[in-house]
Amino acid sequence: MSNRKSQDTGSEIIDRIDSHTRTVFTGGATRQPVRCSHCRTRSRRYRFCERRQRALLVVDKCWVRQVTTFLAHWQCMKCSRIFTDYPDFAVPYRRYAGPTILRLCQRYMTDKDMSYTEAVKYNHMAIAYKGNGSEIDERQLSAGTLRNWVENFSDLFPRSRRRRS
Repeated sequence: MSNRKSQDTGSEIIDRIDSHTRTVFTGGATRQPVRCSHCRTRSRRYRFCERRQRALLVVDKCWVRQVTTFLAHWQCMKCSRIFTDYPDFAVPYRRYAGPTILRLCQRYMTDKDMSYTEAVKYNHMAIAYKGNGSEIDERQLSAGTLRNWVENFSDLFPRSRRRRS
């Protein structure tokens, strides 16, 4: 997960995802991958195979919004296996966009008095899920989700806040 854009706001993340999606459709892919995820070969000999749809969740102020993008699949010309090259905002096996995860984790980790429950609020309001259009459902971003992120990505944060009850 890239740390360079971790302070993006939700709307900036959505703009980056939309830009990536447009690029995938106009040029086939945003860039050639650096290495094959199977044989680890550093090569420029990859063949574009297909696009796969991927839904990402982004926290934008007090809303969790779902944004759809496409990921490029490549075939390594050395081992002939197909792999996915993830852009910097997509984390494998995670529904939320990487910068969203980093921003909320950093918010919790930098304030010693903040609890997980307070960290998943925006201006003391719960962060709710927003469907397509104006539809709002009853789900809210859970403190347990943030706790899992902090535990899973603990190597990205200072040691002083890692073990907190």
